[in-house]
Amino acid sequence: MNLIEGGNVVPNAVPIEKVNFQSVMDNLQKVLPKGINLYPIGSAGHKEISSDIDALIDASELMQVFPAKELKLSRKALEDYFKSKGLFAARTGVSVHVGVPIGNTDQVVQVDLMSVENAKAAQPLHTHDY
Repeated sequence: MNLIEGGNVVPNAVPIEKVNFQSVMDNLQKVLPKGINLYPIGSAGHKEISSDIDALIDASELMQVFPAKELKLSRKALEDYFKSKGLFAARTGVSVHVGVPIGNTDQVVQVDLMSVENAKAAQPLHTHDY
């Protein structure tokens, strides 16, 4: 399996401009199941243009919202959940990639949600000065 990064999983996804970061995050928060918090990491929202948005979600929160015997099954449930909401979604490794609209437009940005243990504590370790 090839590792796919850099905003190329979601078809027709456009780069995220800093000015649009909050509208994409707001749209994602509206559709994200209650009980799952987002912990953005990486350059999106800091640099003028980024290829995608990376965010951590806590594995234990994901398992509470989508109970399963294994974390990968909860990730699959999250992917299916996004699809049921009419969004493109796909999984690679520990990530669920989802196409999230920019504001009220037809343009979508790829958001990579990585489920990890202790996401809140891990966030500062993946955040850099830009």
